[in-house]
Amino acid sequence: MNNFDLHRKAMDFVRQKLEEQRWIVEEIVSGKDDYLQINRPESYKTYRIKVKALSQEAPVPFHTRSPDSMKADFFVICRKMEAENPEVFTASKKEVVDATHKHGSDYWLETEHYEKFERGIAMLGRLRPF
Repeated sequence: MNNFDLHRKAMDFVRQKLEEQRWIVEEIVSGKDDYLQINRPESYKTYRIKVKALSQEAPVPFHTRSPDSMKADFFVICRKMEAENPEVFTASKKEVVDATHKHGSDYWLETEHYEKFERGIAMLGRLRPF
């Protein structure tokens, strides 16, 4: 599966999980980035989620853009997207920024760091809508 298809599959997977939690989900494209924006019908608060997809256990590349510069409130990392049950890790922007390091001109989130993040997307279900 190519990177575009892998990312698309991860976006659809996360969208489905969020909709199961009663979130209204909208896809936002901002320049080269795309996000899932979520809110609830009774809410005026929205959150942006950046989804990163991996086919196997590997570091998450952010290339030359620091996660701090991205317009995301949360990051969802989907690993083993080609498997029947992908692994999902969710973290706040601060957690991702604190765990990311620069190697050369690129930013990376190492496997051992994101494996410490909360598994699944239950964290997002606990967000307050106001």
